[in-house]
Amino acid sequence: MLIDAYISNGGNKNKAAETVGYAPSTATGIFKDKWFKERLAARQMELAEKFGMTAEKTVRETARIAYADPLKVFNPDGTLKPIHEIDEDTRAAIASIKVKKVGMDSEGKPEYEYEIRFWDKVSALDKSHKHLGLYEAENSQKNIIPVVLGPGDENL
Repeated sequence: MLIDAYISNGGNKNKAAETVGYAPSTATGIFKDKWFKERLAARQMELAEKFGMTAEKTVRETARIAYADPLKVFNPDGTLKPIHEIDEDTRAAIASIKVKKVGMDSEGKPEYEYEIRFWDKVSALDKSHKHLGLYEAENSQKNIIPVVLGPGDENL
């Protein structure tokens, strides 16, 4: 029960403890226990299998958001494409679409305003950087010691 409470609230130990009736101070020791960590890992794998979660699918979804091109939701004339005409990768990157009727055109047809919100591209790129180890590569470059050249050293 504590394990499911921990998973369902995104890993918040205090909320998980309170949900099942433990004082947060009491639960602290449980979260550090080897048995708890093993059961948590097993439950996470069980849920991943149950819902078809794989590393490949997860990376693909992150990439769809990271590399989404908002222009793909529009026709060449600038009008919004119907949702069924937007490619699958772009649809996966859309968080929401709001439609608001704004009036009528000269022919009496309704005019709409659309607000399309995409999932957070920066967050997806950050996750991609971590997955690809790009931060580690960047951090290793920071260990380079700069050399300061003095007058006459420019020929080095």
